Amino acid sequence: MVPVIIVLLAIIGCRKPAEYAGTFSRLDNRVIDSSNVLSTEQKDHLFQMIQVIEDSTGAQIAVVVIQSLKGRDLNKYSLQVAEHLSLGRYGYNDGVLLTIALEEGKARIEVGTGLEKTLSDETSARILNGIMIPEFQEGKVFIGLRNGILQIGEIVHRHDGSRP
Repeated sequence: MVPVIIVLLAIIGCRKPAEYAGTFSRLDNRVIDSSNVLSTEQKDHLFQMIQVIEDSTGAQIAVVVIQSLKGRDLNKYSLQVAEHLSLGRYGYNDGVLLTIALEEGKARIEVGTGLEKTLSDETSARILNGIMIPEFQEGKVFIGLRNGILQIGEIVHRHDGSRP
């Protein structure tokens, strides 16, 4: 059974991600980089981090990196992607989506209602502005995402009741 899972993860990790929310498959891949700014190894590393958080807390995290919003509103786009991916467990709504739009220099953390008290707008803003965006501004997208996911994981781990 383990070799089958490894093969499936390898296939999923090698798929070319889509640009628009409507073409993303539901949670087949938690790291969607249509801008190709991340290497395969970096995407795999982020995916493994996300999987550890989900295995230990149940919270589902995904990352979407796009080249451009193409005139779309970041907040609306992030919400559409999160809903399309069905992030968060049924009954818990504990999904988290990190959306990065490179050309616009914008980023957002979309949080399901089940984690809003733990990962509030204020906390999300601190993670974005204090941890992630400074790295993005230096061209270190992977480092910013890695550090942001680490911080989110630490916060979610402290959250009581996230695991059924």
